[in-house]
Amino acid sequence: TRNTAAPAACATDECLVNGHGKVCEDMGQTCRDREQGTAGDWECVCTPPSVGSATADAATCTLDECCATCAGSVCSDASQTCTDADMGTDDDWYCECRAPAHGSATGGAATCEVDE
Repeated sequence: TRNTAAPAACATDECLVNGHGKVCEDMGQTCRDREQGTAGDWECVCTPPSVGSATADAATCTLDECCATCAGSVCSDASQTCTDADMGTDDDWYCECRAPAHGSATGGAATCEVDE
């Protein structure tokens, strides 16, 4: 049975009210209300390939150069692993040889050596 004596409880998507969604959109981000009906839990989420999010504010987005550029394929084409040492710093990605070989190189494929 329905309780008709009480007002309806409506969940509000905070991204659609009070300009919260615009805060995210102005930064090229997506607004997400984690739990409609809970105040203050909306968040801005970075657009891939960038990563990051922030609650009730624009996010600080970082970029994984191994995913976003051809860096990942440079390493994988050489059967190596790509690592972005610091996603907040540009041009610091490196390729690393896979075991049993060893070696690494920043910004390109590594010269791999195997101990005999």
